[in-house]
Amino acid sequence: MLIITFAANDEPDEKVLGILGCERIAPVNDYELITTNSRGELVTTTLSGYSRWTEPAFGLLARLLRLHPRDSDLRAPGARLQSTIYLGSDNATARVVERLEGHVEAGTLYVKCPDEFGTRERKGPARPAYGNPLDLLEHAARLAGWSKDAEPLVPKPLTEVPVYEGDGTPFVLERDIPAFPLRHFRNRGVEVMASRRDAYFAQDWLQFIGSKK
Repeated sequence: MLIITFAANDEPDEKVLGILGCERIAPVNDYELITTNSRGELVTTTLSGYSRWTEPAFGLLARLLRLHPRDSDLRAPGARLQSTIYLGSDNATARVVERLEGHVEAGTLYVKCPDEFGTRERKGPARPAYGNPLDLLEHAARLAGWSKDAEPLVPKPLTEVPVYEGDGTPFVLERDIPAFPLRHFRNRGVEVMASRRDAYFAQDWLQFIGSKK
């Protein structure tokens, strides 16, 4: 489960905006974003057939926010925001997956998104108006995830990365793995095959993408 927190303008602390999760861990999942509306009711939005590990977490959030109702008790959006995505079941023990900071200045939205690999900095033309804080968050999440205020097609599932056979040992080639998942895959300290320095054991790859426990 992912916990989404959010703060706008000069709010001193981020508050829980909602939770994001799926029922199972597999290469392709149906994800749900659950928030509370201004009447205290739970609001759920589902994104079906999303390919896991194919883009930053804020890309997934942006896709869900496009579909999510805007009835909210959040304050007016203003020109500043910050948001954090945590992995876990509660704020006390969850770890930070991604963090986003954004502000609008002179008609431009500036976004910083630090993660374990460094800080991505993006900017783009601000929209004429943001009628709700979620509009501003969605735009910032789009810049953080895709560097543009446009939603690309959902990437192909990572199960389409070909698995080769060599001397009875299945493997995947580095050249076939997209850049974003490759960074996270390497970060797990996976072993490079001794016989091929551009290959990884298929067992490690399948475990990473969730098709094998």
